Amino acid sequence: MLFRSSMLESNNQSASLTVFAAGGWKAAQDAAGLEHMLQTGMKPDLIIFLNGLNDLTNGARADTLFGQPVATNDGSDWTKLYHSHDYNERVSAYLRIMQAVISIARDHNASILIALQPALFERQPLSNVERQLLWASLAPHESQQSLKESYTAIRSGLSQMADNETVFFVDCSRIFDGETDRK
Repeated sequence: MLFRSSMLESNNQSASLTVFAAGGWKAAQDAAGLEHMLQTGMKPDLIIFLNGLNDLTNGARADTLFGQPVATNDGSDWTKLYHSHDYNERVSAYLRIMQAVISIARDHNASILIALQPALFERQPLSNVERQLLWASLAPHESQQSLKESYTAIRSGLSQMADNETVFFVDCSRIFDGETDRK
């Protein structure tokens, strides 16, 4: 897909934008997608990742994808929404994968922008609908506080990886704060 913005056009420049992602992917799938894209001969100048939330919330454990059955910690029956509350492992795994992605980008002389996904558990104020969605989405989790603490750790780790020359970080987790219902 060819993407042109008025700013680029005014400077007689064009940009090609390739989107290679899927909703629900975790960082390991993002990394595999990037490697596949690079193996096809693409030579991106900038690689953008918008992720983090799925690594914290999707899959039964840090090392599993959504829908992969595992033995539960308490011996109960596994369901697709089962979450083992292994938040520290999830944060560590995500940051390790993103460090590897940064190395891949550097190996291909590409800059990388990592954007931390918006997270409803961090948003303020919540609308009535958002409160209901948050309540339902917290069901498999230990607590909203556990998710917030884990996102803080992810945010901190990504901030430390950024060098603001070839590796950039933007925190989009609270990008919708202050937004209100519009009728």
